Amino acid sequence: MKKFLVLTIATISLSIVTTQVFADDDKKELSISIDDKDDVNEKNDIDLDIDDYDDDKIAQALAIKNAKFNKIFTNNNVKTDKNKKIYVNNKLLNISDSIVYESRLFLPVRALSDALGLKVDYLADKKIVILDNGKIQLPINENKAVVNGKIVSIDNDNDDVGTIVVGGKTYLPVRFISESLGYSVDYDAKNGIVKVNSK
Repeated sequence: MKKFLVLTIATISLSIVTTQVFADDDKKELSISIDDKDDVNEKNDIDLDIDDYDDDKIAQALAIKNAKFNKIFTNNNVKTDKNKKIYVNNKLLNISDSIVYESRLFLPVRALSDALGLKVDYLADKKIVILDNGKIQLPINENKAVVNGKIVSIDNDNDDVGTIVVGGKTYLPVRFISESLGYSVDYDAKNGIVKVNSK
């Protein structure tokens, strides 16, 4: 019992306060988690279907997490966006919980992976999302990822764009994931239409 209390107190004292933001369109409260607590596990829609990923297989993703300068510093630029129409290979997705953060479109891991036919693994203890059997490795709350064995920036124009947790769900930037897998992404801003197509 004493050990449990000490660990609980330590976890609380080390956690970083989440940023609370409000969406203009529906006044729904959203929060971006920027702490190191494992609150993703129970609330998330990621399947915990984990293969054997030892540290050698995710060494570069772990290196990203250990480099403190890769951390995302969140702000109040988060809002829900239920009006965008998202097509993947001309098929309209039935998605109601897309968000816009730093002017980028994000979708929940499950929604995006299902649309693109990707296998998803989540390493809860290391907080790393793995797509397509290791092809893409995304440490949560980091602005870099591993794609085909190379560390890359998720957004070359904005260091605050990365894999984020909002309301207990992990969200991925649509353009980065799609283009990393060889898809083209076109955005019709006037009509709010996003088209993701195989090249």
